[in-house]
Amino acid sequence: MRLWEQREEIRALELAKLKRAYDEGMASGAVRPVDAEALLEKFKDKALKRG
Repeated sequence: MRLWEQREEIRALELAKLKRAYDEGMASGAVRPVDAEALLEKFKDKALKRG
């Protein structure tokens, strides 16, 4: 029973964290278009520079 209660508590904490992240994202401003290929290239370049 304790294990189930711990799992439920962890699940509730994770859900609260997800809700906060969603709210922060919504409050961050208007949506803007993203070029997925350019973004991936940027990430790949950063990863290569880090090694």
